[in-house]
Amino acid sequence: PSFLVDQIRLFGVFDPKTATAASTAFQVTQEPQRVRQIFLWDLFSPWAQWMQINSSHPLLGKRIRVLGQYAERLRQTPEFEMDQIPTDRQRLDMKRLTDQFQIKVLKYAGEVVGLVLFWMLGILIYLIWRQLGIDFVYGMAVAGFGVGMAVKTLFLFPQEQEVSTTVLELLSDPYATPLSERKVSLKGQLFGRGRVGYQLGAELKLQDQTGTIPIRYTSRLGPVGNLFLSAQALRPVMGGEVEVTGWLRRGLSPYLDIAQIRRGETTVQSHPRFWQILFGGLMVGVGLGVHFFLTPTLRWVTRVQGWLRGLLRSIQRLFRFRV
Repeated sequence: PSFLVDQIRLFGVFDPKTATAASTAFQVTQEPQRVRQIFLWDLFSPWAQWMQINSSHPLLGKRIRVLGQYAERLRQTPEFEMDQIPTDRQRLDMKRLTDQFQIKVLKYAGEVVGLVLFWMLGILIYLIWRQLGIDFVYGMAVAGFGVGMAVKTLFLFPQEQEVSTTVLELLSDPYATPLSERKVSLKGQLFGRGRVGYQLGAELKLQDQTGTIPIRYTSRLGPVGNLFLSAQALRPVMGGEVEVTGWLRRGLSPYLDIAQIRRGETTVQSHPRFWQILFGGLMVGVGLGVHFFLTPTLRWVTRVQGWLRGLLRSIQRLFRFRV
């Protein structure tokens, strides 16, 4: 069902990927101030304005605010009280919201930044030493993509003491970013299939007394382990009270990138940092291989093909001469 809803989201009244905040807000409807706090990220965060480009619908906080205004004009009581939003905005530290935003975006897009920088560096070196060949530029671009991915890991997974919190507190933080600035710990109950990674549409979520948030588990074997082995790995911690440690990824669809899950004496480790660095290293290797191995091999194959063609022509001429 979740897969079907995701596929037809363009035809729905809202984007299902943004339902995490709405479900949490519904659980605290008796506290209007907390409801407004959840939607402050949608309304004022520069990350929200940037990521809205990738959303099939306007952000949920903006839509609920407009619906509330419609309800007031119709003299009806709105479900979510949003009339105090201007006052909430005055309490926000707008400088903190926008401080170094451009630099944080560059960190978040580390792969693209690395690709562009190394591509430009490759062009500069190629213009100086033409004998390197144009393939050197392509190899540098691929290697730059890998270097950017590895460097981005330093900002995605800060290694520090985790801070105990709740789902509501995480989603109510208007200063949250996709680049987690702290490691958090939550207690709750896991539910869902957990058969594949969150990015492939898993139903693995963590629920505490304040709300629900999706979590992403990364197997030691990477994507293959996520697809075939994660259900077995997570079975000991499903259905009971657990403590989850990880990093919040605040975006259109916020989720928790987990480091480990503990249930009693059972601990399940997740390895997102390892695979991020490994993929980056593989891309660097591919970039170097393009120049030092693949291109020389292709040149050698081209030369062999030229020799074979010359040999065939010589044989044809020899037979024609004899005839």
